[in-house]
Formats: sequence, structure tokens, C-alpha cells
Amino acid sequence: MAFTLAQLEALEICLKEAEEKAKSLSEQLAASEGTKSKLLEQVSWLEEKLETLNHKEDSGEPYEKMVLAKDQVCCRRKNNLSLKKLPELI
Repeated sequence: MAFTLAQLEALEICLKEAEEKAKSLSEQLAASEGTKSKLLEQVSWLEEKLETLNHKEDSGEPYEKMVLAKDQVCCRRKNNLSLKKLPELI
């Protein structure tokens, strides 16, 4: 199969265009891989934050119960003091 000069020139142009397109796609792929890597890091960081917050929330329940119990004790003391002062007011 013999090619004419015009056909060879057309093939050469097509080859150069294909090489340029391949280079462009390769650059885009590299950029998207970098973006993917950054996104995976962010997802990992967010998952760690969420896990930390969930852990704090789980461990916060006993603390909240202690605060509530302390508040109840304080209210009882205030009520007892009020009851002790009541005869003085009457």
C-alpha cells in the first residue's frame, strides 16, 4: 500500500493533533488525581472530626448527668434554706 505525499502529510497532522490531545488529557488526569488526593484527605479529616465529636457526645452524657444532679442538689439546698426561713417570716 503506497501513500501519496498529501496522505502522509495529513497523517502527520493527525498524529501531531493526537499527541497534543494525549498530552492535554494526561495533564488533566494528573490535575484530577491531585484534586482526588486532596478530597480524600479532606474526607479523612472530616471523618476524624465526626468521630471525635461523636466520642465527645458519647462521653458527655455522664458529664451532663453530673451537672443535672449538681443542679438538683443546689435546688434542694435552696428549698431547704427557704423552708428554714419560712417560720421567721411568719
